[in-house]
Amino acid sequence: MAYENVILVADSSEERRREFGLALYKGGYEVINAVNGEEALRFTVGLNPTLVISHAGLAGMDPLELCREVKGTGINVPPMLILSEETVEIPDDLEEGDFYSLRTSGLDSSVFLYQIRLLLLARHLGGELSDSIDRLYGDLTRIAIGDLLRILLQFQITGHVQLTLGPETGLWFEDGKIVNAHWGSVVEGRKAFNRIAGLRGGAFQLTLESSPEQRVIDVDLATLVTDAVEEKFQLDEIFKRLPPLNSRIEIRMAGEFFNTQFTDAQRGILTAVRGAKNFAELLDLVPATDLEVLEAVEALQERSIIVFHEPEHRIHIVTDSTCDLHPTIVRRDGVTVVPLSVLFGTKVFKDGVDMMPDDFYSMLRESDDFP
Repeated sequence: MAYENVILVADSSEERRREFGLALYKGGYEVINAVNGEEALRFTVGLNPTLVISHAGLAGMDPLELCREVKGTGINVPPMLILSEETVEIPDDLEEGDFYSLRTSGLDSSVFLYQIRLLLLARHLGGELSDSIDRLYGDLTRIAIGDLLRILLQFQITGHVQLTLGPETGLWFEDGKIVNAHWGSVVEGRKAFNRIAGLRGGAFQLTLESSPEQRVIDVDLATLVTDAVEEKFQLDEIFKRLPPLNSRIEIRMAGEFFNTQFTDAQRGILTAVRGAKNFAELLDLVPATDLEVLEAVEALQERSIIVFHEPEHRIHIVTDSTCDLHPTIVRRDGVTVVPLSVLFGTKVFKDGVDMMPDDFYSMLRESDDFP
């Protein structure tokens, strides 16, 4: 059984043990010291710590030899980090395990702690680390967005999750809490979060850094996720009643226009219409949530205050469900997504309908059948 938040530092240098031990202790980790290879092997096998850090100067046993000895015991090997003045190449016989190396030249304690936290986080997220252990790469087909947010809250992460949808699309965290979200250069806050929460795939990149963002979102995670799920179901229904998102919108200042008490969302729509070339841009420009904007648009349309002009010439895009397009993009461009049929033994599932990516990978691991 592994001891949570226990790190073994195997180093024959008392000065380095003290320096690294203090940095780890300040980071909330319990530290066990080993002064030679024999102690390092005994403590690793006996305690199975969260992480083993071994310096290249360890007396009595080379760090690579320590890795092999631990692996040879048959225990569930903890991740092992080798510190050295020079770059250490992980040999082929150790590549399948969680073995990493870092150069110690110019490494200060704050950067070191940052890299340790990212290394441990990678085990929970199932992502891959950059060679310099300063970025973590993952994919939302491997971990559901809800699980990702829960783990970042559990680890009290301060940093940035950037999504491959664009350089300005992502989430900012402070002590595990979401402080802001961006969807492109215009949409932010809960409106952006609700769109991101609907993602079922796509790569992301996590960096641990001080958030430059002001706190725009100040709501607990459970409320955020619940509201996003509820909004998605309502959006699906409203979009069925409205014209496509590539339609132009025109204001008609007649009839009920001058007698109507407009809501904040409706005023935002009337202000933004002139700067939006189509319905999709209007949806981005109005700060209210997508649901609030669509409800306001529908009310204005019913009063004939706004009129839609659908494009005369249409290009119809058809793709299959492996494209992992976000619903907003699908609606904006009028894309038809055909769900693929996935066969597991005698069972048939519709991709994206009754089987999501995380369900697929779970069945792939646990089922005796192959898709």
